[in-house]
Amino acid sequence: MFPYYVVAEEGWLLVLRRSLRFPPRPLRYGEWIIELVSPTICRIRHESLRHVEIMFTYRSLRSLILRNEITVRGLIERIEFLEDILAEGYYHTGLHGTLYEFMRMAYSDEEGERWLVKASGDVDFQVECSTSEALSLALLFNDIFDPDVGPSPGEIYKFTADRGLLPLFRRIERAMLKHEGARCLLVREENEYYLIPERAGRCEELETLMSLADSIGTSLHVPISEEGSVRILLSIQDLSSVLSSSDFMVELRKFLIHSVVSRMKFRGEVKYGRRRIVIRNSYGTWKIDLRNGSLTLNHYSLCISETPDVPGLIKASDLGLVRLDRTTSRAIGAVLVALKPHTVRDPILRRQIRRRSVPSSLTSSWTSPWNR
Repeated sequence: MFPYYVVAEEGWLLVLRRSLRFPPRPLRYGEWIIELVSPTICRIRHESLRHVEIMFTYRSLRSLILRNEITVRGLIERIEFLEDILAEGYYHTGLHGTLYEFMRMAYSDEEGERWLVKASGDVDFQVECSTSEALSLALLFNDIFDPDVGPSPGEIYKFTADRGLLPLFRRIERAMLKHEGARCLLVREENEYYLIPERAGRCEELETLMSLADSIGTSLHVPISEEGSVRILLSIQDLSSVLSSSDFMVELRKFLIHSVVSRMKFRGEVKYGRRRIVIRNSYGTWKIDLRNGSLTLNHYSLCISETPDVPGLIKASDLGLVRLDRTTSRAIGAVLVALKPHTVRDPILRRQIRRRSVPSSLTSSWTSPWNR
């Protein structure tokens, strides 16, 4: 049994009180019934429209513990927001270059009225859904920028799942994505998501992928996670950033770095992990994050203000010439710094390396110019 029950005080607060004797008690507002499912989730259902049920998710348990209350005012405002949509049969909102429209359709099915959700702009798709799904998605858009309720970009997938919206997104089989002149098709095939590049525009990651496709003479289906696809479809994250941190780009960077490292002479040990490369030498342990190209030495972050000399094109074995995006260049540059730190010319980076290196390296491996 859930150890909380709900009471209303002065019409403004839902107070969570510990109780082992009483079950949660629902709160009623008009024809809407509000039930506390957990400390961070409320269920809102319509008494006469039996098919309308919405999960309302709060940001975190911590915020409730700090104040031990949920404002009823916020819930009432959202219920009135939902009633306005039901009365109008239409809702629209814009987010980061995309217009989202919600329209009640002329026909219904056994589960009630059907709605059409249409996105146009940087993201283009259409999908049919139930009234509950349409209202839940509209409420999610409404809450995205709410500091008390709205999720951070990293929490958006969990919020989408908690509010029961993943089945809606899984019915979107094709969506056209546009970003800074780039065009890319997002498709769902056999429960997996893929990006099919059509035009690179000013998206460096797409330019890298399309140059790779030209080198191997085939079209690419770039796999991305369901979480990444949801962020793109909601315009929470743009095409470039989703691609840059995707597993496909990580593996490509790993392959390109291996092509570079295999032709170099150096002292030390190189290990390739799932999303990072670890290099050990006399300076200590270096770690390069392949999602963003960041570099650490002995657990301390190093600031690389100038990327070491990395060409815009690189010739990789079995792939031919591949054009590099900024993050891939940064990752390769970080590896070059870790493999041959004594060749670094940037004085700021040299001081950082000297400060974070293991003591023995300062006397055995570094030449006198480093101490100037």
